[in-house]
Amino acid sequence: MAKLKLIQYDKTNSPQRGVGRSNAPILTIYQGGKVNVGIILAQDMKLSIASKVVLLQEEDESTNWYISHGGENAFNITANGKGYKFIAGATAKLMLDSVGFTEKHATVRVANAITVDGRRLWPILMSSAEQRTYTRRK
Repeated sequence: MAKLKLIQYDKTNSPQRGVGRSNAPILTIYQGGKVNVGIILAQDMKLSIASKVVLLQEEDESTNWYISHGGENAFNITANGKGYKFIAGATAKLMLDSVGFTEKHATVRVANAITVDGRRLWPILMSSAEQRTYTRRK
């Protein structure tokens, strides 16, 4: 079994971009399986409609999740208004369950990319999960 050298990001050492701000790299994860990719994260990852992504979970630390570029069997990125989305199915619920989040959806911060075994991974800061409320403008 390969040993990973990882940097842990939490509330004390994460980039100081707040969840819900337009300049924050974020994901919005829905219990039903949809995952919205914030525009800043999409730019950081250089995503386009033809892109494919995967979600990774640490075996020894189930609350640690990552997003990365994927291959043939990866989730397909599609357009979602000004941003992007993909359908992760039951994996999205598994992510929320890993931190005990029971609301319909959560917005989470994503940290700067790290490289592990030559692969770029973006740590998903599940501890930052919060439900956002939206107010429609009249």
